[in-house]
Amino acid sequence: MSELLRDQVGQVLPLNAPEPLATATAREQLRSIDAGQTVFVVADSTSLGELMASDGWRDLSQAGLELVNPRIWGRTLYVFARGGNLDPRSALKGWVRWAGPAHPEVRARAAAALRRLGYTNVTFETMNVARRMVDGFDLGGAAGGVDIVCIYDEEPSAFLDSFVSAILTPARLLLLEPEPGDSPLSVRDGLPSVTVPYEAQRFYVMQPRVSVASSSQPGRPASVVITPPPDVVAANESRLPLILTNARRTGDLAAIEKSFGRRLDQIASQAYVRSLFEAGVSRCNERDPVSAAQFKTVLLNAFFAERNDPYTVLALSAHLEYARRMRIAEPGEADPIAVLRRMLSADYKLTGTDSAALVRWLKQQTGQSNSNMRARFAGYPDERIYKDAITAMRAAIGESRPVERRQILAQARDRLVALAEAAPVSTCGLTTPDRGLWSAIDFEPFFFLAVIDAMSRPEPRR
Repeated sequence: MSELLRDQVGQVLPLNAPEPLATATAREQLRSIDAGQTVFVVADSTSLGELMASDGWRDLSQAGLELVNPRIWGRTLYVFARGGNLDPRSALKGWVRWAGPAHPEVRARAAAALRRLGYTNVTFETMNVARRMVDGFDLGGAAGGVDIVCIYDEEPSAFLDSFVSAILTPARLLLLEPEPGDSPLSVRDGLPSVTVPYEAQRFYVMQPRVSVASSSQPGRPASVVITPPPDVVAANESRLPLILTNARRTGDLAAIEKSFGRRLDQIASQAYVRSLFEAGVSRCNERDPVSAAQFKTVLLNAFFAERNDPYTVLALSAHLEYARRMRIAEPGEADPIAVLRRMLSADYKLTGTDSAALVRWLKQQTGQSNSNMRARFAGYPDERIYKDAITAMRAAIGESRPVERRQILAQARDRLVALAEAAPVSTCGLTTPDRGLWSAIDFEPFFFLAVIDAMSRPEPRR
C-alpha cells in the first residue's frame, strides 16, 4: 500500500527515502516537521490510537496532518433527536446502539458526542433492538421513552435503516458545524474522532420525517463524527494502513490533485483496492476472518471517496450480496444489501435489484449498453475467459509502458464484463446449483473491474 502511494505521489513530487515513525518518539518527530515540507505518514490504527490518546492529536494538528481516508479508520456515529421544542440543556434520556462487544466506553463516547452537539445532560442506556428503539423514540422521554438515539454500527447498517424507516415522530439528524481553525482530527472528552462533511458520507435514504440540517455559514459544512471502535486492536479492519498528510497546508495537495485530475482521497482509495488484489487477499478464506472485513472496509471507503464510479459501486454491492448469503439474519431484520440497493435506486435511478439489473446499469454507465460482450467470446469456456483476464491483470502490474498497460487492461475488462453478464456474484464455495467457476473462491468480477479501474487511471498531466 505504501509503495503504491509513493509511486503515485512520486510522479508529481520529489520524495525522500521513507523514515520510521516510532510510537515512543512520535510526538517529538511531529514537532520537528518543517512547516514548508510536505509529509506523508503511514500508520496502523493501533499506533494512531495510542498517539491520539497521549494527546498527540494536538501535534498532528499543529503539523497540519489530516487523515486522507477517514473510513479506513472508523465508522460514523449517527445521532438523532426528537423534533419539536426539545431543550438541549434539559435532562434528557437516550439510547445507544453500538455494534460489537459491550465496552465501558460506549455510553461515555455517546455522551461526549452529544456534548459537542450542545446536549450536555443526556443519560444513556444501551439498546440493540431496532423495534424497541423505534417505539421508545416515538414515545419520548417524558412518557417513559427516550429523546435521543445514537447509532454506531457496521455499515451499511440495516439497524439504522430500520430505525429511520419506521419512526413515526419527527426527528433531526444532529450535525456539527466545526468552528474555523478546529482540527478535524481530535480527542475530546475521551472521544477520538475526525469530522467529515455529511454530504461526503451520505448513505441512507431518510424519510421526510427525518430532517437533516444544512450548514448555517459558508465554509463550515454540516459534519458527522467518525470514530474507531473503543478496542481498536480487536477491530478486524485495523490491519489496514492509515495515511495522513499535511499537503493541504503546504499547497502541494492542489498540485497533486490538479496533476491527476482527481482528489487525493480518490487516489489513495484506488491504491487500497489495488493492494488487496496484489496481496492476494481472499474475502472467502474462513481461516482469516480479517479478509472479509478488509474487503468491506476498503470497498465502503472507495464508495465514499468516489460514489459515482460504477465499478466501485457494484464491487461493494456484489460483496454485500455475498455477505448476505453467508450471514444468518435475525428474524425481521433487514439485510445491508437492501440498504445499499435502496440508495442506488434513489441516487442512481437503478431499476431492479437482481444481478441482471446491476449489469445493465454498469453497461449504461460505461457506454456499453448495446454490446453483448459474452458473444464476443463464443466457444470459450468461462474458466478460460476468467484465467485470461487474471493473467492479463498480473501482466499489467509489471508493464511500465502506459499505452501497452491500458491495452492489456482493456482486454481483461472485456472478459470480466462478459463473465459478469453470465453470473455477476461469486458464491465463495457455498452450496448452490452453480458449478465450476461460479463456486471459485477468488472470482468476483466487479471487484476485479474496480481493480482494473484503479490500474488504468491516467498518468499525471505533464
